[in-house]
Order: sequence, then structure tokens, then C-alpha cells
Amino acid sequence: MPARVIFGLHSFLLNTADGKQQAVRWQFEPVDGHQGLTSAEINAAPTEFLEQRLQQRLKQGPVRFRLQLVLATAADQLLDPSQAWPAGRQIISGGELRINQSGGTACNNLNFDPNVLAAGISPSADPVLQMRSAAYAVSFGKRLSGQ
Repeated sequence: MPARVIFGLHSFLLNTADGKQQAVRWQFEPVDGHQGLTSAEINAAPTEFLEQRLQQRLKQGPVRFRLQLVLATAADQLLDPSQAWPAGRQIISGGELRINQSGGTACNNLNFDPNVLAAGISPSADPVLQMRSAAYAVSFGKRLSGQ
């Protein structure tokens, strides 16, 4: 089955070697291709299906994804994640994501914040992206308190 791409909705700004910024959106492509499920398999899947499937897959070795960066042009919408960028944009390799083991419960007390970024990467001014930090913090607090 051909690989399917998992893509981000938000735009980020990367610092370039010449001191400018390049707007990008990220996408991940599974190295091993896409392995879908039938409707019957989806309906019969237990609650912990994804965790179980990841554990089974990791027994075969790391789960790998190609990180690809889609480069924006001046015509692309950076502030509205509901607006898809047209096909045909230049894509460059950003490396590879490898999942070597499952974190189990080690990740339960971690809060994901898409605006906490590595040096050289900045969030765009997209208001939806900007509000995610606060919304995720509230959700994290509720999970910790059992709500």
C-alpha cells in the first residue's frame, strides 16, 4: 500500500543560514508504508488498540518516519490552518523520527506544548497555534486532577 503522509496544520518559521526566515509546514511519511484497517477491524478494535499495535510493531525494530518540510511561498496562508497549501510546493528532508520503545506511563505527567520549540524555530502568528499552549495546559491540569 502506498505511504500516506501525516501533516501538521500550522506554519512555523525556520531561521536560515542567511539570517532570514522560511515558513514551513511539517509532514511525516511512514518509512514502512501505510498499513490501514478495514472498517470491521476498526469497529472490533479494543480501547487500547493503538498502544497494543505499537508494542507489537516495536518488536520488529524501530518505527520510522521521514520528516519533510514543505516550504511556503509568498502566496501561502500562514495564519489560517484551515487553508491547505497547494500541491507542488518544494519539500526538503528534515531528518527521520525513530520510535525505539514505548514510553508506557513515563509520559503521563508531560504536557505537550507546540509553541515550545528548539532554537532556530519560531511559531507563526497563527492565532489557533498561539491559543494551543493555554488550552493544552488546562487539559493537562484536568488530567492530572482526574477530571
